[in-house]
Amino acid sequence: MTSVGITLPEAGALKGTVNIGVNVNEGARVKTIVAKVDGQQVNQITVQGLRPQALQYTISINTAQLDPTTNQPKFLNGTHTLTVEVTDVNNNTKSASTQVTFLNDDYVRGLIVSQTDNPKAPVTAQDIKWYGNGDVYVTVDIVNYSGATYTISGTSSPDVFTLSASGGAGGSLTSTDITVTGASAVPVSGQPQLKFAKSNNSLVSDSVTVQVASGPSVTFGLDNKHPNGGAIEARRPLVDFDFGTPSNLFNSQTLFRGTGATDDGVGGIVYTVKFVPSSGVGASVTATLPDDPSAGVTVSGLTNGMQYNLQLVAVEDALGNKNEPESPIVTYDNLTLADATITLSGVSVSNTNPSAGDNFTVSATASSEVESTTTEGEVVVRVALKLGTNLVDYGPVGPVKALAGAQYVVYAVDIAGNYAVKDLGVTVSQPASDKTAPSVTLNLPSTATPTESITIAGSVSDDVTAAGSISVSGYRSQATVGGYTWFRKVDWFRKVEEVEVANSNGTLSGSATAPNYVGSHTILVTAQDDVSNLGFATGTVNVQ
Repeated sequence: MTSVGITLPEAGALKGTVNIGVNVNEGARVKTIVAKVDGQQVNQITVQGLRPQALQYTISINTAQLDPTTNQPKFLNGTHTLTVEVTDVNNNTKSASTQVTFLNDDYVRGLIVSQTDNPKAPVTAQDIKWYGNGDVYVTVDIVNYSGATYTISGTSSPDVFTLSASGGAGGSLTSTDITVTGASAVPVSGQPQLKFAKSNNSLVSDSVTVQVASGPSVTFGLDNKHPNGGAIEARRPLVDFDFGTPSNLFNSQTLFRGTGATDDGVGGIVYTVKFVPSSGVGASVTATLPDDPSAGVTVSGLTNGMQYNLQLVAVEDALGNKNEPESPIVTYDNLTLADATITLSGVSVSNTNPSAGDNFTVSATASSEVESTTTEGEVVVRVALKLGTNLVDYGPVGPVKALAGAQYVVYAVDIAGNYAVKDLGVTVSQPASDKTAPSVTLNLPSTATPTESITIAGSVSDDVTAAGSISVSGYRSQATVGGYTWFRKVDWFRKVEEVEVANSNGTLSGSATAPNYVGSHTILVTAQDDVSNLGFATGTVNVQ
């Protein structure tokens, strides 16, 4: 190989990807060709093995390529040295160089939203990234080949700004409109950047759109407003089916949450509460509560037997916009933490080995330390079926029907949510030849919405009893406490938990009302045949 030359595709400046002609002498046996710009390799091709050997080869170069580190142009507009290096099969290398001019057009790649004064930002909610409770910036991301300096000018009245360039080596953007809707912005001096100052947008809680002419745009949430209002709800797991107004008596397993605060922006509200001793003597306890429909949290650090005034002192959104007025938002007076021991007394069973279908009598009384502190201190005493780790409310003490396949407990619950459980030691015998329990299959939806209806479907069958004669009952779980999942038909206040299940010739149909809080909830259906064999099935629904 004795000579190498370069042929440019056309006269004038180069832009984008172009093909460069590489000329070699006749008889040259070329192996590789390398293209370099200002000494940096930009491409290489291998031609060894091509027959017959050519006198001119083509290698492409991308004049607009970006540096992977900076994501900006590797070569700015202007004059550059283009070199080709040709190596033959004998590893002899010859090169040729020429001066070329690159001229690529600047363009807006996108818009970048940023915030540095609030570590909580951004927060994604309602499929939007939210910023706020501070100053937010939108930067025009320009791929800058020209080397020009870009700035933004204009004011928020009207909300149209101008992107302008100064200096540069050609290819810069001409004056370009930038439109802002939803908030007030000001240009940042010397930068292609807009500032959405909190001081200028203190009442904004909405989506904001920034649009560059007919090019890229960005929409984000801007929220500088704090939530307003709010209340507190509580649920004693073995007393209340749902969350409601806090009761005067509660125990340490009681769950608390906030509700009712209004927020037009990012949401994610949390509630700050303070338990203040009603007597003015003793330490206050501060806690943070989640928003409904959360399943709530317990509050630690309270003194048993102390009466508190429960105050909602602040509400705050996910960006830290906080409403903390001088006076509490709402107060619930005279709430007493009443952790207490319940004593079951006089527990007796008339027959510990009854036959299925017969009745046996359960006697029991209960007392709680809570009784002496309130006229509402009644202790509920009832009998439950123990089906594995499930306690299914069965009825009051007194005559109880014996069911083959079930064990029995007596339980007591007071108004604060304290409880006691005692196994009755009953073993039910089945004198009938049919000793097989009915089979139950449940079909439930995988998810449900709080307070809405859950559709119950499924089937029931038995080896002897006609399918249509099988008696069925449905229950919804109330709590998991003490290693048991509790299913009750009636809460402490005699509120009926409506779980309706019907059997039509072996086909189950019915409904249950989802609780007003999220979480995994269990539906349990029992089935009795003609000789009092008991079967059951459970299924879970994720309330969300």
